[in-house]
Amino acid sequence: MVHALSIKPYTIFQIRLENDTLTMRGTPQESVGCVLRGQLVLALTETTKVREIKLVFEGKSKVTWMDLTDQEHVSDQRTVYHHEWIFIPFSKNMHTLTPDNYAWDFELVLPGSLPETVDHCSHGYVQYKMRAIVERSTFAFNLQTQKDVVIQRITDPLSLEYFSSVVVTNTWVGKVDYEISIPRKAFILGDQIPVEVTLKPLKKNLTVKRYVCILKESVTCKANNRSFHSSRLVHMGRDDEFSCDGSSWAAIEEFPIPRSLSYCLHDSQNDIIKISHKLVFYITFMDTETKALSELRAALPIVIVPNEDLKSEMTLPKYDEQWPSEVEYDNDGVTTFNLSDSRQLPSYQSAVNCMPACLFESPPPAYDVCVNATVLGQVR
Repeated sequence: MVHALSIKPYTIFQIRLENDTLTMRGTPQESVGCVLRGQLVLALTETTKVREIKLVFEGKSKVTWMDLTDQEHVSDQRTVYHHEWIFIPFSKNMHTLTPDNYAWDFELVLPGSLPETVDHCSHGYVQYKMRAIVERSTFAFNLQTQKDVVIQRITDPLSLEYFSSVVVTNTWVGKVDYEISIPRKAFILGDQIPVEVTLKPLKKNLTVKRYVCILKESVTCKANNRSFHSSRLVHMGRDDEFSCDGSSWAAIEEFPIPRSLSYCLHDSQNDIIKISHKLVFYITFMDTETKALSELRAALPIVIVPNEDLKSEMTLPKYDEQWPSEVEYDNDGVTTFNLSDSRQLPSYQSAVNCMPACLFESPPPAYDVCVNATVLGQVR
C-alpha cells in the first residue's frame, strides 16, 4: 500500500521575534548596532522526515531611475547583509521528527553600519526579511515561512540639533524685515508643526497678499558611481489673511505632517538612499499703490524621525518620578527603601510575560547565547 505524503504535517510554523522593529542609535559610524533575537517554532502533527532546517536573515537594496542625459535606465540591486542558522544540518539520510512542539532560539548582533529600512520610495528600497525553510524529501513540499524586519535609525536623539529651535531671520532690503521659526527640528509622522512668522515692512503701502508653506522631500540615490536626485511636494498650506498691529504682521501657522509613509518618508542618511525634508516658504507682498507683486522665499530644514520615542525623549520626568522611594531607618541603623504598590519594580515573571508566547513554559534565551536549539521532541 502506498501512503500519500501529507502536504501540511504541522499546525504552527512561525518565526517569533522579540521585536519586529530594531533601532540603531547614532550615525553608521557611531552606532554600536542592535540585537535580533527570537525563536523558530514548529508544531508537528505527524511524523515527518526532513533533510535540513535552516533560518536566513537577509537585507537587500534596490535603486532605479531614468537618466535623462544618457537616455538610459539605471538600476542596481545588491545584498547588504546575509546570515544563516542551521538548526538541523543537511543530510542525504533523512532526519525523523516525531509529532511534537519544537523551538530553536536564535540571536544575532547586527552592525551599526547597516542601512536603515526604506520603504514606499518610488526610486528604490532597503528591506530586511527572515525566511525559514524545512527541506523535506524529493516528493514532498518544503515548509517555508517568512517575516519582515524593520531597522530604523535615530541619530543622537538627545542632541541640541533635534530640540533647539530653528530660526531664519533676515532683511529684504527696502521691503521687509522677517523672522520665521519652529520650536525644534525633529518631528514624527502626524505631528503639527507650529510655524511662527513675523514680518515688519520697511516701506509704506506694502501688504501681505499670500502666505504659502510647502513640505518638500528630497531623495538622492546612488549606484555604480552614479547618483540621482529628485524632490517632490509632500504637503502645502496657505493663508491669505495675516493679522496686523499697525507696524508688523504676525501669525502662528499649524502645519500638519502626513500620518502615513505612503505620503511622507522618514529621513534616511545611508549611502544607498538619502532622504531629507525642509519647509519652504513663499510670502507674496503687494504694493497697494502700484499693485506690483513681489515674493519672499525662505527655507527651514526639518528631520522626520521614524518612531514615537522622540516624544518620550522630549518630556523630562517629574522630580518624584526620579526619586520614588521613601527612605526609612530601622533600629539597627540599616537603611531601607520602600516602594509604593504603584511603583514596584517589575518581577522576572512579568518581564517574561512580555515575551512572545511560546508553545511551552521556558525562560527567554540568554543574551550571550547566539544559537541554542531546544528540541522538545526526538530527532533521529
